[in-house]
Amino acid sequence: MIAGTSEMIRAGPEFSRTLAARVSRVVLRADVLMMIEEDVPSLRLLILGGEICPADLAARWHRPGRRIMTHMGRPRRPLSRPAAFLSLNGP
Repeated sequence: MIAGTSEMIRAGPEFSRTLAARVSRVVLRADVLMMIEEDVPSLRLLILGGEICPADLAARWHRPGRRIMTHMGRPRRPLSRPAAFLSLNGP
């Protein structure tokens, strides 16, 4: 488990390389995912929380073998609502 720091997230391409070297599952907000420019081939599960994931962002990160899950909930609360896997072919 890697707890991301604000400095790590703002590191741009270096953040992508850090993820690629160590991570197969990640939990992020969609706005943070938008800042990652390079694909992270090691990612198999991408969980997005806190805000709506735009369709173009989901399409950009979609890869065979990678699942993208979205979870909407109230800020500073544990995950309490069911999550949904995103599909590029509909809900």
